[in-house]
Amino acid sequence: MKALKKQVALAVGATLLIAGPALAQEAGEFELPAASDLLVLAFPKWLDETAGRVQTVKLSSGHPEWSGAAAEVLPASARKGKPRLVKRAAPAKAMPRTQSVIVEPAFVSRLGEKRYVLIARLSKATADGMPESSHGMPVALAAYTFETSKNGWKLVQRQEPLAYVGYESQADIQPLQLSAQRMGLSASYGSCWQGHCNEWLSLYEFGKDKVNPAPILELQLNESNAYSLPDCLGRLQEVVREFRGRIDGGYDEPDASHDCVALRGDWSVSTSAQQPGDITVRYTGAVSEGGKHGVQPAAEVDQLLRLQYRNGKYLPVAGRSPIAKPWR
Repeated sequence: MKALKKQVALAVGATLLIAGPALAQEAGEFELPAASDLLVLAFPKWLDETAGRVQTVKLSSGHPEWSGAAAEVLPASARKGKPRLVKRAAPAKAMPRTQSVIVEPAFVSRLGEKRYVLIARLSKATADGMPESSHGMPVALAAYTFETSKNGWKLVQRQEPLAYVGYESQADIQPLQLSAQRMGLSASYGSCWQGHCNEWLSLYEFGKDKVNPAPILELQLNESNAYSLPDCLGRLQEVVREFRGRIDGGYDEPDASHDCVALRGDWSVSTSAQQPGDITVRYTGAVSEGGKHGVQPAAEVDQLLRLQYRNGKYLPVAGRSPIAKPWR
């Protein structure tokens, strides 16, 4: 792989052609090239160091947090102690033509014969070359498609960005085996606002020559307001053992004006030959309901939600989520 970095990169229109077959020879049918080696084809000046990761890109779509167009006032959900949702991408005209970003490779996946995709994270860079870490700041997912031949590697498509996900420029990006024949990626990300903590999952599917930008699933996995309201730790501790003894001197009196929740979702994809496999989410935790009948004792939660891939999206087919509004 070291030979690749000694070869000459030639810019040809919107593509980048690498002279020499070194990388192509090393990437056998079951061997993937290193993500950092492909990244230098997309960004010839990229280096795996703080200053070298800062690059300039021309974004195809914008985001209010990235453009500075997001409102300074707190949204209603934040005023209630809930983290706000990541806003959808805004039209490109609302963004500057170019943006200084921190580029980090995530992983490489095979799209087909002699075709590969590199997934990378783009974080908005501050003036000193560090990731912008404001609460609502998402990370941009980018995808770069390559073709290989005896002449070398050719960059044939850039998706900058593919999507915006996460908070504080953070999201966990992983390859996802949807079936024996189909791949994708998962993005999991969470946030806490005044003690109210949530976590979401976004899934994307790979096509024959690029990553499909429309998510095939966006689902809330975790929700907890245990630390946002003064009586919730006490109401939930009978079921959630880790909450026991968290507050010295006792807990506040139970307040029937709100529910207390601590819920966690663990998910998996079933084995499938061709069609993406079913997704099963197991939700566990506890809920103590409030309301006109007063505070109810904490009830243990252990239930399943099953989703099936239909017409390009995952849809619920059995069970349900205990989270009040799990869909995005």
